[in-house]
Amino acid sequence: MKLYKNSFVLLFILLLLITNGFLIRRIFIDKKNDVEVKGTLLEKAYRERLLYQVEYCNSFKLPTFILAKDINNKILRFDSSLNYKGKLFFRVSERNCDLCVSKEFIHLKLLEEKIGSDRIIIMASYSGPNDLRILKNRYNINFKIINIPFGALDNKYTEDQDFPYFFTINDKNVANNIFVPDKSLPQLTKDYLNFFSKKEQM
Repeated sequence: MKLYKNSFVLLFILLLLITNGFLIRRIFIDKKNDVEVKGTLLEKAYRERLLYQVEYCNSFKLPTFILAKDINNKILRFDSSLNYKGKLFFRVSERNCDLCVSKEFIHLKLLEEKIGSDRIIIMASYSGPNDLRILKNRYNINFKIINIPFGALDNKYTEDQDFPYFFTINDKNVANNIFVPDKSLPQLTKDYLNFFSKKEQM
C-alpha cells in the first residue's frame, strides 16, 4: 500500500514537471513570437518614416553658381552645368552638433566600402580651410570636400535648422531625395544609404 502511494506521488510529480515544461515552452514561444512581431512592426515603422521624410521633405533649386572652395582654399567650379547625378551629398556645417555629425560619418564610411569615395561629396560650411582639415582628419575622410558660404543654399527647412542632412542633385539642378538623420534612429540612416548604394542614379 505504501509502495502504491509512493508510486502515485512520483507519477503526480512527473505529470507536474511535464506540464510545467509545456507551459515554459509555450511562454518562451509566445515571447519569441511577440518579439518577432514587434520587430516586424518596428521595421515597418522605420520604412514608413523614411519614405515619408524623403517624399515630403521639400526639394529645392540650387543656385546656378556657388562660390565653393577646397580644403586648400582654392576656388572650385560648382555650377549647374556640371552633372552630379549618382552623387550623394552630405550637408554639414560647424553649427551642427558634434554627435550628430560623427554618427553620420560612421555610416558614410560603411557606404564608402560599397560604392567608393568618388560618389560621396561633403558640402560643408566652415569658417576656413583649417577647420576643413580638422574635419577631414578627425573622421579620416577620403571623400571630396567643398566649402560653401553660409546662406548659399536657399532652403529654410534644412538650412535654418542647423542639422546635417543628405541629398542628391538631379539633371535640373534640383536638390532632392533629402533625408535628415535622427541620431536616435540610426536604422533610418542605414536604410536610406542602403537604398542609395543599390542605385546607379537617384
